[in-house]
Amino acid sequence: MSWRGRPLTSHEVIVKTIAATRTSGGLRVEAALDPGDYPTGVAISKQRLDALPIQRHAVHGTWNYTLHPQPACPSTAAAHVGAPDGPTQRRQAMLQRLADLRLTGMTSTELEHLVAALAPAQAARAQQRHSQQRGGRARRATGNLRSKPLLDDAARLLITLLYQRQVCSMTVLADLLEVTATCIGDTVTQTREALEDHGHTCGAAPLRFPPPKPSARSWTPTPARREPRSSSSCPTRP
Repeated sequence: MSWRGRPLTSHEVIVKTIAATRTSGGLRVEAALDPGDYPTGVAISKQRLDALPIQRHAVHGTWNYTLHPQPACPSTAAAHVGAPDGPTQRRQAMLQRLADLRLTGMTSTELEHLVAALAPAQAARAQQRHSQQRGGRARRATGNLRSKPLLDDAARLLITLLYQRQVCSMTVLADLLEVTATCIGDTVTQTREALEDHGHTCGAAPLRFPPPKPSARSWTPTPARREPRSSSSCPTRP
């Protein structure tokens, strides 16, 4: 619903409402619907951000800037998300490396069966969250009704298992998969509920990722070390 109380019942209504914006100073707005997919939770590295052709303004340049349509230097242009060596492909390759029996405690076949068993519960919980966010049932709209999620059910389960088995922290997972820590946190919280309902329990993994190094994507897990029990920390298993 707009600030005037007009129900925003379709994309067309939203676009026309934005395009109708006028000011006494002569501002005119042009609006068009962009049907592209833009998944949330993607983390942008400092290198990619620095490669953008951004011209910062003299006053509060952090907030006020101009983003030019063409790269200032083609050789430093950031890779497209869907490029062969882009973040999506690197994320998929990293997920394949993380789906290791020593880290997950499960074979690939067992993981596939668990994904299939949790799918109905995950879909139901996702629908419930979307309804709560919207404040009611969804209205049917034209165009692309559902964009491709950043993480599918298999990836969400894998991430949750790695965290619950104390392989690494959420921050490390976010760096490895080039997503935000909030994305990892939401994924673990939501998938953990489905695992608990299913009755699946996770033990600690025999391997851990060491503290962060200069390049997160080059890390390799190492055998877990025995640590003395204390009241302020959780014990780890060998």
